Amino acid sequence: MSLGDFAPFANHVWQSTLFVAAVWLLALVLKKHHAQVRHWLWLAASIKFLVPFAALAAIGSEIRWWSAADLLQSPVPFVIDAISQPFSQPEFHTVSGLAPGIVTLPIFILAVWIGGCALSVLAWVVRWRQFADVVQHASPVHAGRELDALRRLERLIGIRHPVTLVSSTIALEPGVFGMLKPVLVWPRRLGERLTDPELDAILAHEVCHVRRRDNLTIAIHLVVEGLFWFHPAVWWLEHRLVDERVRACDEEVVRLGSDPQVYAESILKTCEWSIEPPVIVAGVAGSDLRQRIEAIVKHETTASLTPWRARLLTTSAIVTIVGPVAVGAVTSPRPLRTAQASSAGSRQPSGATDTLTGPAFGIASIKPNTLSRDDNMAMQQQPGGGFTATNVTLRLLVQHAYHLQDFQVVEGPSWMNAERFDIVAKADDYPQFIPPPELQLMLRRLLAERFKLTVRNETRDLRLFALLAARDRTLGPRLLPATVSCAPGVPPPTPDSWCGLKVRPSRIMGRGITIGALASGLSSSVGRVVLDRTGLIGDFDLDLEWAPGANNRPATDASSIVTAVRDQLGLALDTQRGPYDVLVIGRVQRPTSD
Repeated sequence: MSLGDFAPFANHVWQSTLFVAAVWLLALVLKKHHAQVRHWLWLAASIKFLVPFAALAAIGSEIRWWSAADLLQSPVPFVIDAISQPFSQPEFHTVSGLAPGIVTLPIFILAVWIGGCALSVLAWVVRWRQFADVVQHASPVHAGRELDALRRLERLIGIRHPVTLVSSTIALEPGVFGMLKPVLVWPRRLGERLTDPELDAILAHEVCHVRRRDNLTIAIHLVVEGLFWFHPAVWWLEHRLVDERVRACDEEVVRLGSDPQVYAESILKTCEWSIEPPVIVAGVAGSDLRQRIEAIVKHETTASLTPWRARLLTTSAIVTIVGPVAVGAVTSPRPLRTAQASSAGSRQPSGATDTLTGPAFGIASIKPNTLSRDDNMAMQQQPGGGFTATNVTLRLLVQHAYHLQDFQVVEGPSWMNAERFDIVAKADDYPQFIPPPELQLMLRRLLAERFKLTVRNETRDLRLFALLAARDRTLGPRLLPATVSCAPGVPPPTPDSWCGLKVRPSRIMGRGITIGALASGLSSSVGRVVLDRTGLIGDFDLDLEWAPGANNRPATDASSIVTAVRDQLGLALDTQRGPYDVLVIGRVQRPTSD
């Protein structure tokens, strides 16, 4: 585990924080409107912490918006990522290369987070149990003026299932406890202090809490609070939710016909005589009492949503959902197709059945290579349609037949990577070399007939690298504008001049190449797809060197390459996830005898 593993979580927290800020601005615009509207907004801000935009962006990444592929050569996706995912880590770590302190820090952070979650949950469980004991020891009310008023208000407000009323000797404010089967806890001596209109007003307030299911909404937020206990915004959101739910009930009580002066006096009598319950209980208090009383007594008419404010709310809701989906469609990498799928006039086979009808070698000999003790593998053609492969693995043959890199061939038995073979084959009617597209089809048929190979194509969401430019677009010392024109038909300036890309162990050299060609060359070295998202246009010369990893394997080279690309080329390799096509090995067996 490394600090980079926390990047998706940090991005989610950042996005949720921005969402809270946007809701705050929207709530300011709607300050004179119904409290219920603002309560919905704050609840949406709370729920956002449970819904990462990455989930919606993943839906967008599945949309085949092919015109977005053109944006891969522009800085637009990079700008979107910089704003929405500022904590993306352009690093690649291998466990063997991490210092003990670096390993310990992420584990310590994770342990602190888990401990904070446990303490938050424990605190609310204790409070829940304490109030549950109060309810358990309270006496059910079967008759009386409180019960009669409660049933009358339930019919008036539209409560279908009667609320259980219990009387408690503890001097707590009246409050609704529970979500599925709410119970109204009523202080036994409170009714003696209230007139009938005041009693109706307090009970109407509690019935409004039941109809609004305020205990359920605050329970959702407490889940957020438990998971994100370290974030000040979630604690602030709790106060906003409680404040707006109480004000929404105040507005409803006055709307139902209670006299504002009588209602204000009933609240004051209740609060001065009793103790405020925890937020898990929807009670009369829970907001700034002075401001509430002023708002009730003034009885200022709340403004209805004007058409433009209604459109603002609707647009905000649509952008919240559609926005991440659109970002996912724009910034997601286009799935990589096999070379056969993108070549003109060719098709992408789905299995051995398709390969059995293609061109074939006239003769072919396949023998296990049990004598060679080195890792050198070779494949070459000879004039006259000849083809030889020496000391090759079956995986390498599949890669060559389907024009794929190693990481694009998945699954299959372990012997595909271990056992070696020698192949000698010859195709008829080819006086010179076999054209590469036809050679690949011949190899596929050979694999299907002799190795009984079946394959299928799948699009998988896997880790990849995005090649990004520096924020100031400054190039590194080993990435320079091309000094040689490699355009077709242009003669080289000197006999020893060359064009193109040379990929060697621990080194990549390029003359007159695009950054896209560099990304392709880096793919084989880092063992992942590398997408050019630099936005750099034109041809370049480059010379990239890095320290080789263990056994010159791509996975162990990647960390060194990331550093070399940054220091020598002035670019960044950013770890991301995205869909691309892979070739899945379905069935394969050792070759039949000649």
